[in-house]
Amino acid sequence: MSNDIYYRAVLGCDEDGLVVIFETYKSVHETRCYAFCVREWDYSHVVSVSNLNKKSLLAEAKTRKTFKRIHKENSRFAFSTKEAALENLRYRKKKQIQHMRRDIEFAEAFLEKAGSLNDLPEDRYVGVAALIQTSHIIPDTEVLVREYYVFG
Repeated sequence: MSNDIYYRAVLGCDEDGLVVIFETYKSVHETRCYAFCVREWDYSHVVSVSNLNKKSLLAEAKTRKTFKRIHKENSRFAFSTKEAALENLRYRKKKQIQHMRRDIEFAEAFLEKAGSLNDLPEDRYVGVAALIQTSHIIPDTEVLVREYYVFG
């Protein structure tokens, strides 16, 4: 085991402004494709308890439910360099903005077109679904929804 270190970048804030925080994960077990890791600050505890209980590091991490399985080549969670972790954070934030823009468009359409319950057509669910939920389609929003979703 090489005790590899993996990094995950997260965005935070404090009184001085935005902060990029690098969470550090340390490998407790490795296979050809995966590294099973715990947060670096938890590593020494996992080691000491595994020695006390005479368990492997992986078994102890699984018992505590504190491990992450990180793919060595195609991870989407943590990376072997801080630069790769930062690039992944940038990618995740771009995707987050895309989702937020969609949600804003949906919220604006709702506020514009759904003035009261009387403005909405009747439920469209039938059968068992009608027993457990009710719904009303917001008029003139089908094109907006189909810009973002594909229904099969």
